Amino acid sequence: MSTLLSQTSNAVANNRVAHVSYDLRKLELCVPFWQAFTAFRKQGHAFLLDSSLSGVECGRYSFLGGAPVAIFQAHRIVPCSTPFEAEIEIRRFRSTAGEVHKSGPELEQDRGDAISALRRLLQQYAINFPKEASRRFPFLGGAVGFFGYESGNWSGPGGSLKNLENTKIPDIYFAIYDRVLCHDTISEETYLSVVGRGSSQVSATQAIDREVQEMQDTIRNDLSVWQSSNRSDRNEESLANEVHYQAAASSHRSDFDQAGYCDAVRTIRDHIEAGDVYQACMTQRFQAEWGNHDPWQLYASLRARNPAPFACFLQTPSFQVVSASPERYLAVDRSGKAESRPIKGTRPRGEDPQQDAALRGELAASEKDQAENVMIVDLVRNDFGRVCRFGSIKVSRLMHIETYATVFQMVSTVSGYLATDRDALDLIRATFPGGSMTGAPKIEAMKILNQIEPVRRGIYSGAIGYIDYAGAMDLSMVIRSLIIEEDRILYHAGGGIVADSSPEDEYQESLDKVVALQAALAKVCIE
Repeated sequence: MSTLLSQTSNAVANNRVAHVSYDLRKLELCVPFWQAFTAFRKQGHAFLLDSSLSGVECGRYSFLGGAPVAIFQAHRIVPCSTPFEAEIEIRRFRSTAGEVHKSGPELEQDRGDAISALRRLLQQYAINFPKEASRRFPFLGGAVGFFGYESGNWSGPGGSLKNLENTKIPDIYFAIYDRVLCHDTISEETYLSVVGRGSSQVSATQAIDREVQEMQDTIRNDLSVWQSSNRSDRNEESLANEVHYQAAASSHRSDFDQAGYCDAVRTIRDHIEAGDVYQACMTQRFQAEWGNHDPWQLYASLRARNPAPFACFLQTPSFQVVSASPERYLAVDRSGKAESRPIKGTRPRGEDPQQDAALRGELAASEKDQAENVMIVDLVRNDFGRVCRFGSIKVSRLMHIETYATVFQMVSTVSGYLATDRDALDLIRATFPGGSMTGAPKIEAMKILNQIEPVRRGIYSGAIGYIDYAGAMDLSMVIRSLIIEEDRILYHAGGGIVADSSPEDEYQESLDKVVALQAALAKVCIE
């Protein structure tokens, strides 16, 4: 392992100076990058942000890490008066000066605006990364987690949300990481990004050495255990087939039956005819028993079946998130350029090249899907206009057809530059929830959906990813995802409803979107 660069700086925290060092070191791994996550399985909180689909412009980098310095959780207040109003809990495992709380994490509790509280926490731990490191990777340390759909779902004065279900999953969860493994899928190089903290410059520099040694030991020892179990010589397909979950898709319960789903589509069409909305994205939730099966092996199965540019495995002591999302909800680079890639329009893949081409062409020519896509692009442009510089908002790609393992998708790209007094969290506040999962106009669509959908969405159709200490951000839309909590597993699907939507076709589209998820669950053969 060789040192690439380092930096030492001072920051004021808790009325005293906290010294911070930084290092970025190249690592050699003996396994594919995503499989290195097995070294972190014993840690309560850990993550893998996995660009498992090569050849796409937003799928270049992957990241993983464990042992966060702090955990941020927020539970939405019901009834609520403003967006992001929540009961907030912060657990600090290490102080901003690097002190380890040996008797247990330091607990802080509050009630207020979750966005502001998360910003304050990030600012307390933030550092300025060296330019060379920043040019190499877009994420070097900071927050990894999610915003659940209901965290920012607010239908205006007098609006309400469904009551909380019996769940331990917060509406907002972010873990703060000082150590991150960073991987470039083009160069195939892996680096360890490490922040060292201390009460003096010397102790901060020494902390770097300790963190690096601890990471070396974790990777060497735990990966060796994994290899000795005879898994190291198996490919992704055989890993996928280790899932011992045999429940058939027909045993998975939905909160809608087909008749109920079709009736709900007709209700939305009535609202459209009345002029209440132009479009609304309706969803259904599936659930099944999970038992004592291994979430990581489920991730391996889904990864092999449905590689995606925003695949993710999020591990906590009480729940896990397994995702193969194709959609970038929001990204902000360190220059302040913001981007969203909304998806509207889906067709299943064909059984042969001829059918594939026909289905792709059908999607490209569909006036209904084009109308949906353009409406959401206009919504995103309007949301961006709240926080971006005047004249900077562009639509660089409109209604482009992208190919994935099980579906074709119609994707557009909207970009803009944040105003000088705005940051990535301001962009979240201005745009959340993402318009591709609500409809237009957004507030009225959310009111209607809240009346029609029988359960809360939770993490689904929220956003998951990272927020860098230096202000960069990349969040995917939480779709094509499975949520595991204790003995049950949850997943959702749906689609945008417009004036000429066929209830039966919309129901079938929602089923098409969960094919890969159900295949991963049912231990199917990988093609």
